[in-house]
Amino acid sequence: MLKFFQLSHCFLVAAPLVHSILQVPFISVFAAAWHSIQMEKIYLIYMEIVIKLKEYLRGAVEELRKVTWPTKKQTQMYTFLVIAMVVGVAFFFGILDYIFNLGLEFIIR
Repeated sequence: MLKFFQLSHCFLVAAPLVHSILQVPFISVFAAAWHSIQMEKIYLIYMEIVIKLKEYLRGAVEELRKVTWPTKKQTQMYTFLVIAMVVGVAFFFGILDYIFNLGLEFIIR
């Protein structure tokens, strides 16, 4: 990586020499060097993102290995408990709604 970076900058500095030797338009040589430097910056940013993503995923997997997972019986018990609570709360609010509805009808008449 460092070699490519050094080469790009050397190419940018040597652009006038390349222009005089190869009879290539100076702007083309300069643009090629500038483009390679920009591509290198993009590559470095991309690699930094990839490295951070790998570290995040490695940490996530490490934390998942520490988790104590519930047994099948515990999962079934908690599922039943959640369903029972949902039905109970729905029933409670249904009754409450019915009572408020009767009260409003009585007030309106």
